[in-house]
Amino acid sequence: LSELNHGASSLRIVAFAGVADGPAPDGSLDLTPLETARQSLAFEILHDIPAEVNPVSERDRLILGTGMRSMLRVPVWLGGVVRGSLGFFSRGVSIYSREDVEIARRLSDRVALMLSHQKLSEEARIAAEARERAERLAATVETLTRELEERERTRVVGVSAAWKDVLNNVGRVAASETTVLITG
Repeated sequence: LSELNHGASSLRIVAFAGVADGPAPDGSLDLTPLETARQSLAFEILHDIPAEVNPVSERDRLILGTGMRSMLRVPVWLGGVVRGSLGFFSRGVSIYSREDVEIARRLSDRVALMLSHQKLSEEARIAAEARERAERLAATVETLTRELEERERTRVVGVSAAWKDVLNNVGRVAASETTVLITG
């Protein structure tokens, strides 16, 4: 199973099962423009890998390095975009045919569904964390507001005699429908 990065024109092997002659690469493989475009093909079948693949790109060298002889690859579509591909390899020559493509597509659809569920689960987790943070912040604001109201009946902070005199003067007209301008 590979993951395609359209922006970087690269792919990364994210899951690998079975025995190959070489290890799966740890990082990303750069793709040529043609290889990037071919990722969207409905399917790709190689009947005899050593005869059909020239080691001119990283991807080609990787495929040849597996020691496999046949390959079937189908894209993994997610949200209307190719997000990767699902590949099947065999040491036998001409193992895969067009009849195998439908099964591979169904498996690819199942992988896409699983990835979609994983994405939804991650988004739900992030939303729950954001709600929890918002609730904690609201509780903090409420606590601070209560503390401020307990100190004085006003939200204005000040302790000097001149400031208290200004607040007393404002308090005299507070009950009326008037505007007070404080300068200083």
